[in-house]
Amino acid sequence: MVSSSVIRARMRCSTSMPWSTAPRASCGLVDADLGWGLIKQRVPRPGQGRSGGCRVLMAFRSETRTVFVYGVAKNERENIGPGDLELWRRVASGFVMMTEKELAALLDAKKITEINCDDWAKISQQSPWSLA
Repeated sequence: MVSSSVIRARMRCSTSMPWSTAPRASCGLVDADLGWGLIKQRVPRPGQGRSGGCRVLMAFRSETRTVFVYGVAKNERENIGPGDLELWRRVASGFVMMTEKELAALLDAKKITEINCDDWAKISQQSPWSLA
């Protein structure tokens, strides 16, 4: 079981729930390590495999922090370009290096939403990518 909390920032994907990617990453099952704390995970569509579903970019530091920063359906966008990759690496690095106080300030300002591991079952009943 993952001991970290999951913090969600922005996502653009309308398929299945990405929350299973955090425990997979914590077990060392990472689809792509993109550097600077940024990883890519594949999320399956319901009834299909992971190869045709969504791509989720996550800021990830093992056992302490997982931040979902971007998600997109593969049929909407095959890959991200070098410029976008640089941007998401910087975003991931920022989240990974943030102090708990800095994260708390973002949560208080409702710039990000925290989802605890224990909430995953509840979340799976909700719209997968909606943000308040």
